[in-house]
Amino acid sequence: MITLLEVCNGEISNGVFNDPGKRDGTYLLVNVLDMFGTDQIQVSSLRWLSLEREEFEKNKVKYGDIFFTRSSLVPAGIAWSNVFLSHEENVTYDGHLMKISPDLGRFSPAYLAQYFRSRPVRKQLIIRGKTGTMTTIGQADIATVELVVPALAEQQKIADFLTAVDKRIQQLSQKKALLEDYKKGVMQQLFTQALRFKDDHGNEFPDWEETTLGDISCVITSGSRDWAQFYSETGSLFIRMTNLPRNGIYLLLDDLKYVSLPKNGHEGARTSLQTHDILISITAELGKIGWVPENLGEAFINQHTALVRPIRGAVDSKFIAYSLANPETNVRINRLNDSGAKSGLNLSTIRAFNLLIPSLPEQTKIANFLTALDRKIETVSAQITHTQTFKKGLLQQMFV
Repeated sequence: MITLLEVCNGEISNGVFNDPGKRDGTYLLVNVLDMFGTDQIQVSSLRWLSLEREEFEKNKVKYGDIFFTRSSLVPAGIAWSNVFLSHEENVTYDGHLMKISPDLGRFSPAYLAQYFRSRPVRKQLIIRGKTGTMTTIGQADIATVELVVPALAEQQKIADFLTAVDKRIQQLSQKKALLEDYKKGVMQQLFTQALRFKDDHGNEFPDWEETTLGDISCVITSGSRDWAQFYSETGSLFIRMTNLPRNGIYLLLDDLKYVSLPKNGHEGARTSLQTHDILISITAELGKIGWVPENLGEAFINQHTALVRPIRGAVDSKFIAYSLANPETNVRINRLNDSGAKSGLNLSTIRAFNLLIPSLPEQTKIANFLTALDRKIETVSAQITHTQTFKKGLLQQMFV
């Protein structure tokens, strides 16, 4: 067993004063914000800083350097670490960070960076923090953290394996981002009619026609107040605004509430969801859209959500949901705020909301196309979650 200080080739040091007025310079700066969201410092995201040459040389960042945050609003945020694995030579670091330079002849910086984020090391770091207005930690505090480190060859094998897992997560994340960008672009083309489908015989579909949500719906209503009295551990689903996605139409069902209603209640019947209903948030975050799938089960909404029930057979409800979730349409919804400073939409405004819609067969083709895209995005998202869970399990087994 060794201490964190014994890993260092030198002392633990603080960085330079980051003067906001000296952003245009010749040196790149590792800042606190660069510590999060990646498994190594991304040089491409670093900002420039103007600095005297002497101070830069004193605080120069080298390959393999590892940084720790010095303060946080919450204890869990202190001493978060990240590693510099670039050979860029004009990089310095912020004074709100601490830096160590591992002995590269004995330690793999990529391994140490993963190890320093593991539960055993994080636990030691957090309990050393000092809490006042913020929680802080200093060089002397992290220096005594106890480490159990294998031989360099084993460190490198572990680091290589975990790096491969991280690369897989990065590739999947990039794939998801590209699919989402493609979907956004396609939606813009579809709903401006720049891109049109043809029927099964290769013929043009009829022109789109203007209508309103009121014209194509048999029910437009909102939920009731005072649902808290019906909360229960089990029962019917209670769909809230937090269950409506900001981008998309599929309900977010990770954080659910349940209600147990009295039988034969009028309000329960009025606000009970049916398959293929469309939900619209009408307070706070206006215009979040949800589409009720098959097999959701009995579910209800409260007053913060409007329920739109399109006329079955007249329109494709999923197409209408996609149309409302289309970014350009959603901007229009947000401009219809009826409540001034306090955001809100009235049901009369929703009924009068106008849309351009194609014939029913073209609606279905568009809805099916966007559904296929969403399924691809969902598959990649599930792969990311699975790989992240796999990595977390590995870390727990490796760093016990």
